[in-house]
Amino acid sequence: MDIQSFFADRVSFRSELPLRWTGSEEPLDAGQLASLNEQNLALLRAVAALEERHVESQEGSQGLPLPEVQRLEAKLDLILTLVGQIRAASDLVPPSVTVELAAAGLVWWPRERFQARDCKQGRIELSLAAYAAQPLTLPATIRGRGHWEHGEAVLAEFYGVNDTVTDALEKFVFRHHRRAIAGSRSGEA
Repeated sequence: MDIQSFFADRVSFRSELPLRWTGSEEPLDAGQLASLNEQNLALLRAVAALEERHVESQEGSQGLPLPEVQRLEAKLDLILTLVGQIRAASDLVPPSVTVELAAAGLVWWPRERFQARDCKQGRIELSLAAYAAQPLTLPATIRGRGHWEHGEAVLAEFYGVNDTVTDALEKFVFRHHRRAIAGSRSGEA
C-alpha cells in the first residue's frame, strides 16, 4: 500500500512520540481486542479531559471561585508532571520517533532499520502524553515500507479497533491537526 495514498483523504497530524512495535505471529483474539479497546478508550477520554481548554470566567466550574479552580488545576498539573517524570525515568518509555497519526493507522520513521521479521501484524504502543501512565496500544498490520518525504518510513494500519475508540481517536487526531494548523499560521504572521 502506498503511504501517500493512505493519508490522502484522512485527517492526520505529525509529531515526535514514543513508539514501540511488537510483532506477533498470531492476530489478537476477541478477548484481547476487547480489553485493548476498553483500555484505549479510558486513556483517550482521560487525555481529552486533560487537554480540554476551559474559557476563563469570573466563576469556575461547579460554583467554585476562580482562584480555587486555579489552585486545584495547579495541584493536578504537579501530579501529572510527577507521573510523567517517573514514567520517563523508567525503561518503560520507548524512544521518540517522528509519527504521522490518523485514526485508521500511522506511519513512522524508525531511527534504526526496521525489521518486521516476517511479522506483518502486531501491536503499536504510542505514548500520547508524557503524563499518561500507559501508552495507547493498537493492534496493527504493516501495510508498507519505503521512502516517504524525509526517509525510510513504515506504514501500519490498525485493526480490531471498535467504533467508540475510533471516534475518540479521530477527535484526538482532529484536535492536534487543528493545533498544528493554528501553530503554523501564527508562525507565518
